[in-house]
Amino acid sequence: MQSGFFARARWFWSTKYTKCQGEWFDVYGVKACNLGYTTKFYPVTELVLKLATARKNGTLERLLRDLRSLDLLILDEWGYVPIDKDGSQLLFRVISDSYESKSLILTTNLEFSKWGGIFTDVQMAAAMIDLLVHHGHLLILTAKATEWSMPSCAEIPN
Repeated sequence: MQSGFFARARWFWSTKYTKCQGEWFDVYGVKACNLGYTTKFYPVTELVLKLATARKNGTLERLLRDLRSLDLLILDEWGYVPIDKDGSQLLFRVISDSYESKSLILTTNLEFSKWGGIFTDVQMAAAMIDLLVHHGHLLILTAKATEWSMPSCAEIPN
């Protein structure tokens, strides 16, 4: 796989205005796919529910293997809905498995200091932050959604 913009990068998008976030990720996800990267997009709550269902059905290891095989995992709406302890542990496993092996893009409107309340465990939240910010890039978008200019796939660097 070629190196460049998507190679093992961690991108955090922190916005106060989230109306256009999903559209941005559609563009970045499409660009990654066009470059040959295997890409998956999940709202965080959907992924946590999928992980919990897989554990209940005895297919968790298969799902985790599928997630590990991705080049880019996009997690949207990080922290909008509190996640119970079991869900937090499952999500931590995905983040831990992704460390230094795949690109992650997260969207959130929460500052790091509030993550302990979302994931029900301050230590786990701190460990997640450590894994995510090491080699990471934090992009803070503060413009109103109506002021945003959507990039085209051609405008995104390889």
